[in-house]
Amino acid sequence: MRSVIIFFVLGMIFLSACDTGENLSTPTPIPTATATATATATLTHTPTSTSTSTPTSTATSTSTPTATPICDIPCLVEKLRPSVVLVEAQLPATALDEDSWGYGTGVVYDALNGYIITAEHIVEGASSVTIWTSGSSKPRSARIVGRASCDDLAVLKVEMTDGLVAAKLVTGSDLRSGSDVIALGYPYTGAPDSELSVSTGVVSKLHVQIGEYNDLIEMTAPIAPGSSGGPLLNRRGEVVGINVGGLGTGYNFAISMSYVLPILPDLENGVNHDYLGLNLYPNLYKQYFGTDEGVVVIGVATGSPGDQVGFKPEDLLLEVEGSKVNSRYDVCSIVRSHTSGDRLKVKVRRISNGGVQTCEGQIVLGQNGGPSGNLLCIGAGKDGSNSPGGEEQVILLNSDFESGRVSPWLLDQHDGISWTAGDGYYTISINANSPAYSFPDQGNISNLHNGAVVAVAKATGMGRFGLSARYSLTGNQESKYACWIDNARRVGCFKTVAGGDTQLIAEYKSSAVKPYQPNELVMAIVENELVFAVNGEIVARVTDDSLSSGTWGMYAATDRGGFAAHYDGIAIVEYRYTD
Repeated sequence: MRSVIIFFVLGMIFLSACDTGENLSTPTPIPTATATATATATLTHTPTSTSTSTPTSTATSTSTPTATPICDIPCLVEKLRPSVVLVEAQLPATALDEDSWGYGTGVVYDALNGYIITAEHIVEGASSVTIWTSGSSKPRSARIVGRASCDDLAVLKVEMTDGLVAAKLVTGSDLRSGSDVIALGYPYTGAPDSELSVSTGVVSKLHVQIGEYNDLIEMTAPIAPGSSGGPLLNRRGEVVGINVGGLGTGYNFAISMSYVLPILPDLENGVNHDYLGLNLYPNLYKQYFGTDEGVVVIGVATGSPGDQVGFKPEDLLLEVEGSKVNSRYDVCSIVRSHTSGDRLKVKVRRISNGGVQTCEGQIVLGQNGGPSGNLLCIGAGKDGSNSPGGEEQVILLNSDFESGRVSPWLLDQHDGISWTAGDGYYTISINANSPAYSFPDQGNISNLHNGAVVAVAKATGMGRFGLSARYSLTGNQESKYACWIDNARRVGCFKTVAGGDTQLIAEYKSSAVKPYQPNELVMAIVENELVFAVNGEIVARVTDDSLSSGTWGMYAATDRGGFAAHYDGIAIVEYRYTD
């Protein structure tokens, strides 16, 4: 018995009884930011010139000046304690992590106005952000005011500013290889009463570039997970860098303040850089996603471009602008070549109700509340419950011709065309130079607006076979949308308005088509956007406002006769949107 399960935009449908998808074991939880060594640190204003040993002058009229440290390391730590804060971010629970909390460190650089700089990867996509000062059990709510996503920097603002002290941010222009440095942070625990951690070392290299980070300080001071976003200090206690851990290299790094300071005013004023609103994490979940490619979305910022397009925590981002992405660096290399407002094509894998969906669309690079993009999904799963996009899907018709039931589909023969059923197929046979359609005689499908038609079909002979939507007939003039494939691997879509045909896409050959074999076909329309997919791959996407509603069904055509399209099963679904 032939059996197929097809997923489509916003849902899934059984065309005949079968079981698809993997038996998935419980996935490993996503590590919180505490275990992530890809953070950025915090900063403060007012660049000044410093020296490695930070001398002070003790000159008199009769003696030579002698350099002495202003403060030893314990003294510096106490002075910086009110400036270095624990950052806690609550990320959404997913199948990968039921209780996802991100922890890191931040630096107060403007105590009067409550501005703190931290690592973007700790807080992006969080439903709430809270900070604690050293030794305090009093939480302070914070909000993200700006982020430079590809630089892994974010600026937070708190309204409760009592007890905060601003650290001093400097360019570190006098740093040299061998200069003493001190790293501060809150590693491991994430507990509000955590003790500030201190590590010391020397500068190994300056102006190091690794991945998406453009200007790093390499040093010997260890950076433990959770200290990301914390300050790297010179011996005068001035912030010369933002700690970002080892970046998978076995070394320790901080973002140079000479790179951070020019970005800071934009972030403080809500101007985001390279902004998608996606918190991306390496794909360590091959068993869950069925692939080790891509980067995992563990958080989506509310109102961001990613949120507007329909990204969800637990999505797997596979491609941007047609290029595979397997790291933040891959994503940032593409994003940095575009400007705010550009639309970027994306491809996503989504696990929904136990099955796999492929989602494609466009995300608009830019600010919160900018123009919306679009993300539509096609795939396979195990039930017809609410779709992952928040829309309700209602199955209006599900015809499995294996059972021999044909109603409400047409059975007829005229003008060289026949519509028959047998051997588990519904067949449209054409022995004339003519197109043929079949639509169900069912009232709730006759005027459908948003929905999808899903089928499994193959063909014998040379001709086109596929699906049609929003079909109507006024007098003797037809209007419709139709998409098709053929046994030469060609794909096409067209519209007919008042009897006149117009191509929606130029026909082309696609490797997604399986000649002379059953093909899973999906045609979905939401508002003015039409998507056509073949065997789980989106092969056409168009926007058109010509037709608003009509009936949905099958389409076949040939210019030479001797052609037959065989449909193993077909279903029609309505999308009903909820606020």
